[in-house]
Amino acid sequence: MKFWGAIRSRRLRVLITNFAMTSPGGTQSVTRDLARKLMASGHSVVVYSPLVGAMGEELRQIGITVVDDLCAVTEAPDIIHGHHSIPTAEAIIRFPNVPAISVCHAWLAGVEAPVVLPQVQYYVGVDEACVDRIRQTAGIDPERVRLIPNGVVLDRIQKRNRSLPDRPQRAVAFGKAAKLAPMLAKVCTDLGMDIQIIGGSPEQLTSTPETILVNSDLVFASARAALESICAGCAVVVCDARGVAGMATEENFDRWRTRNFGLRTLTLPPTAKTIRAEIERYDAVAATALATRARRETDFELGFTRYLKFYRRAIKRLAKRPVSIEQHAIAVSAFLRNVLPRSLSPELSMEAVGRDTVGKLLSLMDENLYLKNSLAAAQLDSDT
Repeated sequence: MKFWGAIRSRRLRVLITNFAMTSPGGTQSVTRDLARKLMASGHSVVVYSPLVGAMGEELRQIGITVVDDLCAVTEAPDIIHGHHSIPTAEAIIRFPNVPAISVCHAWLAGVEAPVVLPQVQYYVGVDEACVDRIRQTAGIDPERVRLIPNGVVLDRIQKRNRSLPDRPQRAVAFGKAAKLAPMLAKVCTDLGMDIQIIGGSPEQLTSTPETILVNSDLVFASARAALESICAGCAVVVCDARGVAGMATEENFDRWRTRNFGLRTLTLPPTAKTIRAEIERYDAVAATALATRARRETDFELGFTRYLKFYRRAIKRLAKRPVSIEQHAIAVSAFLRNVLPRSLSPELSMEAVGRDTVGKLLSLMDENLYLKNSLAAAQLDSDT
């Protein structure tokens, strides 16, 4: 009991992993928000990413340690919060006596594959599809899988300086919906609306989209971008190139949130006719009411509290059932067998690999479970 009491009360050392802290994206924003909240709550936090860019530098500027080499981490963490399979496995191999939580943000992307290593005490999916993916992975006990939906750091969203108009005037295509930009632009122009694109290309990315959202009326978005837009007080048509869900309302909010406003909600064709029909459902009063509810129910603080609980449970659980050297070796061997390529193309000769950058190497290994679609997944929002 003394051990458990100490776990519940003491500050934790948390190591967070991410494939690429480069351009703003879904998991990059989650990593940033989690690291900031941990630091503000008095915990010690280190972020590990083999690719450190603008998002990593943003954390460094506020005093959070961001490393691209785990050998630079000389003090073992209490818990590993793992995003993305390879960096999560790297962290576990570096610190084999430390418990981990593996978080999945996407249904298909290889980079999001659950990590089947005995140090992982709990698995988290951000929506129903991710939870199903984890539960269907061989070697994972379904009883240790949890759903923790994405949340929004409300302090980042400024107060709107004007109420929503009776008819939308300013629209935004945000995140993956930017792939529909030409069609959305034509529909909006026909309806007399201006439209801005956030995320269609590197130059259109921003780490502070909320400053644009709070001055907009209507947003086209999916996944975490849709939730942020709702909390910013916008009317939101949930859509991207994969399909259209429709206008977010209080009636569909619970169901769509458990699906992360993503893949399993996008059941309508992404056509101009479908989009226009959803725009016609615009209701300023209803959108404002939904924003009030969403801000109450999706505050990042709620998910953060749950993660802290699972951190402490994971620490206690591994202390009771430590991983033996043999268990660790066998599990690591199986993991590497699954993620390493089973054939060597001319482009992957040892000489070429030695000359190549990480990005080029990853793009070549397109048959690999982990690496397939990984670069796209690292730059964009959640696949679901």
